[in-house]
Amino acid sequence: MKAGRDGRHGAEEHPASPAPAGPRSIGLRSLLAMAFGLIGLLAAGTTALVASQGVYAQLRQDAGAELAAAAERVADLLDRGLFERMRDLEIAAVSETLRNPGYGLPARRALLRRLQETYPYYAILLQIGPDGQILATDRGLLEGLDVSQRVYFQQGRHSTFLGDVHEAQLMAPYMQRSDDEPPRVLDRRLRSWMRREG
Repeated sequence: MKAGRDGRHGAEEHPASPAPAGPRSIGLRSLLAMAFGLIGLLAAGTTALVASQGVYAQLRQDAGAELAAAAERVADLLDRGLFERMRDLEIAAVSETLRNPGYGLPARRALLRRLQETYPYYAILLQIGPDGQILATDRGLLEGLDVSQRVYFQQGRHSTFLGDVHEAQLMAPYMQRSDDEPPRVLDRRLRSWMRREG
């Protein structure tokens, strides 16, 4: 055994070992920092959620307004286009070529063909007699066919008729389509009969 500095004899001295670690307590500062951080995070999340809902509602409102404006523009264009087509047909309906039976089939076809060339989206232009028989068409199709039971003929006997868009029943075999949708047409009819001679 060795004597210590103080002259006492005893076992060798060992440095004191640290006390075993127990559960650490969180300080008040740390607890407050965590609480305020959590409150800030919740406030930021709530603000972001409310703001995103407001932005979403504004976007929906703006999109609705844009769609309404686009629909008005399309309706206006359609209205003007239909007015122009009706005017074309009214001019053709009072032409001497269609009203006078002295003009033959080639002259009537030529007039309808010229009208077709001014607006190529016409599916067919035709002249119908008072009995409902097709007298002439721009391409010679359907001539001689009886359409006296068709809505456009029945209603067109009394006044100008403009029907709803529907499937092209008579013209479907003659119209080229690339997809599976059936071709659709809009019926217009003007009251115009041939003058009776004598």
